[in-house]
Amino acid sequence: MKKFYTRILQIIFFNFSIVFVVSQTKTYTQSMDSLLVYLDKSQMMTPILYDRVFSFTDIDRAVKDTVSSDYFVQSWSELYRAHNNAPFLNPDQLKDMSKQSAKVNNVEIGLLNLKFDYLNFGDQNNPNININDGYFRNVPGKNPFSQKTISIAAPIYSQFNSGAVTFSLKNDFVVQDESIPKVTSINVDIGNGTTQTFQVNGFASKPINPPVVITYTSSGKKNLKFTLIFSDNTTKILYSSIDVNIPQTGNAPSGTYNEWENFIGVNGINNTIPFQGYGENSATSGKLEYRTYYNTISNPGYDPVTKTFSIQPKLRNPVYILDGYDPGDKISIDMLYGFMAYDIDNIPNNGNEKNLIEDMRDNGFDVTLVNFPNGADFIERNAMAVVALLQRENLKLQENGSSNQIALIGPSMGGLVSRYALAYMEKNNIPHNTRLWVSYDAPHLGANIPISAQSNLYFYGFLGGNEVAKTKYSENFFSPAAREMLIEQLDAANPMKGVGGQNNGDPVRNLFRQNLINNGVANSNGFPQLSRNIAISNGNTDMTKNVNDGQCLLEMAAFKKILGFNYKAATLVDYALPSYTTNALNFEGKYTKTGWFTNGNIFSITILNTKVYRTNNNFHGSMDAVQGSKYNTMMIMKESFEEPLNQMTSFHEWRQGPYYHTFMPTVSTLSLKNPNFNWNDDISRNLLCNNEIPFNTYFVTSQNDMHVAFDQEIANWLSEEIKGNFQSPHLSLKNVTLSATKTNLCVNETFHVQTNVTLLCNLPSNYYWTVSNNLQLIGSNTSSVIEVKALQNGYGFVELNFDNGQKVTQKIWVGASSLQIEPASNNTNYVTFYAVSSNPNLTLEQQGITSENVKWKRLDNGVIKTGYSYFANAPGYNWSFDVEVKATNSCGTYTTYATISPPPPVDCTIYKLTKNGNSEDYSVSKQVEPPCPTAPNGSGRQIDEYQITVANSMGVIVISKTGDGFDMSGFPTGMYVVNIQKDNQVVINQTIIKN
Repeated sequence: MKKFYTRILQIIFFNFSIVFVVSQTKTYTQSMDSLLVYLDKSQMMTPILYDRVFSFTDIDRAVKDTVSSDYFVQSWSELYRAHNNAPFLNPDQLKDMSKQSAKVNNVEIGLLNLKFDYLNFGDQNNPNININDGYFRNVPGKNPFSQKTISIAAPIYSQFNSGAVTFSLKNDFVVQDESIPKVTSINVDIGNGTTQTFQVNGFASKPINPPVVITYTSSGKKNLKFTLIFSDNTTKILYSSIDVNIPQTGNAPSGTYNEWENFIGVNGINNTIPFQGYGENSATSGKLEYRTYYNTISNPGYDPVTKTFSIQPKLRNPVYILDGYDPGDKISIDMLYGFMAYDIDNIPNNGNEKNLIEDMRDNGFDVTLVNFPNGADFIERNAMAVVALLQRENLKLQENGSSNQIALIGPSMGGLVSRYALAYMEKNNIPHNTRLWVSYDAPHLGANIPISAQSNLYFYGFLGGNEVAKTKYSENFFSPAAREMLIEQLDAANPMKGVGGQNNGDPVRNLFRQNLINNGVANSNGFPQLSRNIAISNGNTDMTKNVNDGQCLLEMAAFKKILGFNYKAATLVDYALPSYTTNALNFEGKYTKTGWFTNGNIFSITILNTKVYRTNNNFHGSMDAVQGSKYNTMMIMKESFEEPLNQMTSFHEWRQGPYYHTFMPTVSTLSLKNPNFNWNDDISRNLLCNNEIPFNTYFVTSQNDMHVAFDQEIANWLSEEIKGNFQSPHLSLKNVTLSATKTNLCVNETFHVQTNVTLLCNLPSNYYWTVSNNLQLIGSNTSSVIEVKALQNGYGFVELNFDNGQKVTQKIWVGASSLQIEPASNNTNYVTFYAVSSNPNLTLEQQGITSENVKWKRLDNGVIKTGYSYFANAPGYNWSFDVEVKATNSCGTYTTYATISPPPPVDCTIYKLTKNGNSEDYSVSKQVEPPCPTAPNGSGRQIDEYQITVANSMGVIVISKTGDGFDMSGFPTGMYVVNIQKDNQVVINQTIIKN
């Protein structure tokens, strides 16, 4: 035992003293290669040394038999980067080629059948590798290399937007090792009774028969079974899956017509004005697809039961809603429809949900949802597709004899796309016939994803080699649209440095901003001039931040367990940008590797250790924190890291976060003409008053909501605008308050109420006063100060009303108080009762009642107590007495009566598992903790019958019996789970360790 503790102390102290920081910006492979330079590799049996890469798949330990597309691509990537001269596709080529095939619904199968080397560090007593001066070195007479084989097959890409897919196996996606038994054929069980067989010949492959088109009839996950047949006649079975999303086709019964119509594929918009993106060599056309939901008012013959028309519906009164930023086209038209749903009472899942699209259809509007298949392409190119769409749809309106104009709604990036399209058409004298343009939480002055989140994905993707992180980084932060919109961006040349690439520094963004401003007619700043322009912002304007400047947004620590001790294997920490001019830690990422020294101690080598300190040079403030709509990037990252962390570490902890960050700053979504100030300054004034924004009206939420969130209040305001009923701006009224000379008064008394804000430039519109029925307004209802008279007892209110339905309320109480008696929630014979307001709108204090004015009188003995609460206790539970309660304010006394009694008793029996001395005999102790009314006080073993099961660490039940105890002697040492039930209720579920 003493030697054990000595060794543990050696491990602890050595681990803290021998930590090598190898690299700050090198990749993991570059760092490992520098450590391995003095290790003799002549004993390797393959050209692949797996330890050159950070393992996210752990294929050197075990290969899964359920192989997802991500797992296959990551395994391919790790083996490619671990190879000294890989003769097969690099991971980017693999992903790009399979993704292009997926666009035409080809399921490309990949095959890996390779042998590879990995470092065998040995164990505590017999290490195979030594470390000296920060380098790995050979132990004389020891072979530091072992070998493993990986044989897996799976779809390389798994997302398909069609029910008809073709499975194929191509030469480029097959990698086999000549030194091991080859895979000669692959049987793919599609899961619907169809099996396709592929013959494999080295690096060449071809199906025995031409590829078969498989037709799925429903969307969802489709399970696949792969059987690999080897040259030595052995087989291996693997499982995988693809996800199929089948667009609705709307096959209406013969003689009827669907309530909606798709315009996708060749029927969509494909031939548009070409646009040459920044850095591109040629101009290409954008494309879009759309679906029109026809209205049920002007289109006759609608059957609400079958949801079909008996007569072909026509476009007559159009509303268009565009797609937002969507890399990879993951948001379908069906999903866009779902985004328009909202709760009329803001209580989810209670049956009170509605959908704006259906509201509009019922009001005579034809609603069209527009999807951009290239949802992260240049904004200008997608805008040209919208130009073509508006031209096509205006021709339809003419053909259908409609004189109605278009309402165009652009959520998120769709707001920029629609802005550019309309302004372009005006500049080039192309009629757009648009009466209303809605910018819905769109980033006119830029969007924000924390620079630390971008660093995080870059670190794990490009430095650490995680392919999912690489893809997410490239799609979300390095796509054309992202480079055009993001305010804070990593510098492409030196992304992990703390300077550069921030505060609109990206050339693509600068070019786009100038193009956006120059687009449109003269002096328009790139905004349409022939439409009514309105904005909706999901951010507030009253200085409420989403997080604090420099706050930690996400922190993770992952560990590997060795000899019962936890060693940190990986770290990530993301911070919000600090305040302007402040320098602070923004991102931290670390990878470590552990092993054994020749003396048996553990070494811990930090392979990657990146800390990025950044100075915030954006005088607008910390974009991660300023007021604006928020997004859950950190939660998405946390969820994405869970699976690889579970594979590569023993356990991990999320120590802080995830926290929401600002996504669309309010100043950006309202496009203030002079944005040169701190973007968290108070802008709750009416921004129309001095022409501070390029909109005719606008809506801001009272708090920072999720980006493009939709609720009843927004739906009402927007619906009125779509109907042609112009709305006053919907402002934050947090700074607008009312004050009354009295709030507690008696009948026939008068008082005065006034508002602290009288300038119209700080209010949504002109205002007027209203009062409740028990109050009377004396004089004008539009003056800044009003006189009010109390008429009847009870709750009353005075309201300051605005044209858009917003209001500010002053609560009033008239007459004597109104209260009720409520017991505290407890289960003992010690009871407390409270006097509370019987009116939910006001507390007793707001009714003019203080604790000294509440009197409790016991009716049996006349004893009086004062206060809001009354405490009593007595032996047992069978007692009660009555009290009279009086509450007095300046207008009189209110009297009520109550009975004070304890609540019914509950069972307070507890059960414990007790080990009898040093034996392996366990028994159940039934104990009663005093005071308890249901059983005598006391504890100890009670003779009772229980259903007892004991399972080992593998989940195998080793004991199953009825009784009040069990014996563990004769069972091997280890961990066991004990489950004990009484009357079919679990009373004990406990883990025990048998030594």
